[in-house]
Amino acid sequence: MNARITIDARLTVHIATPDQTELLAQLYQQSFSDQIWSAQDFENWLTKPNILCLLAKYNAQYVGFICYQYWLEQTEAQSYAGEAEIILIGTKREMTRHAIASFLLQKLEQGYGIATDDALITQAFWQKIFLDVAQDNHAAINLYLKNHYRIYGKRKNYYPGSAPVKTGQQDAQTNRIDALLMEKSH
Repeated sequence: MNARITIDARLTVHIATPDQTELLAQLYQQSFSDQIWSAQDFENWLTKPNILCLLAKYNAQYVGFICYQYWLEQTEAQSYAGEAEIILIGTKREMTRHAIASFLLQKLEQGYGIATDDALITQAFWQKIFLDVAQDNHAAINLYLKNHYRIYGKRKNYYPGSAPVKTGQQDAQTNRIDALLMEKSH
């Protein structure tokens, strides 16, 4: 699959089911270099209310996923409605730069899997979509900027770094990476 693909009928999306947590964990491992999310983690997420994962398939092969939390109406606990927060988005390493992540963002933005009537699926189903991304994850930041997300803030020392920092003491501390806060409003 070295040739650049375009978004066409061979690229489809569907809602992940609880019996696909192993698949989600495999896609995660094929998308990222860390081993943070396991099948059990995905199972725990998918059993929570207002959590949805979408799977992208190209030519009968799973190639990416997006998981998000959403709020359709105000509650006592949540003061906002019509919003979604992207938790994870990933594309298999060999399928990056093929518009799969943009395709998944588009499906999220249209309300795929949430809208109960095809007439409700629109380009702007959500009032706002937000996320955080590691400041050093340039590929993800560029993806979001290309898809009209904007940076609105920073969360200091949010993500663990990959390399220990020498502190002059015997034990080393893990460096921390800032998170950029991004959103897309309609």
